[in-house]
Amino acid sequence: TSGGYFSENDGSKDGRKAERERRRAEHRATNPNFREKTPEEIAEIERRRRQRMQEEAEKWNMAPEDAPPEGEPVGGDGSYYMDDEEFDGEDGDSNEGDVKECKR
Repeated sequence: TSGGYFSENDGSKDGRKAERERRRAEHRATNPNFREKTPEEIAEIERRRRQRMQEEAEKWNMAPEDAPPEGEPVGGDGSYYMDDEEFDGEDGDSNEGDVKECKR
């Protein structure tokens, strides 16, 4: 926007920085109970965040001893992700437009 509310922010690095600083100053002025976090508080927040991320990663990551043998599907029922779909081969054939009967 030209000449408007965001006239300082021209998209450059310095313009974006000036916009952030302006917004911070505005926030501090409108929130009287606001105070900056100390480096110790920031470090503690980051430590907790890293701990949460590690716990989430442990939920999702598979331990090497739990992994199926090389070449086997991950699912225990022997099915692959693309059950009924035919893979587009090198010849470029595709199943687009094919109508399949619905089984109920």
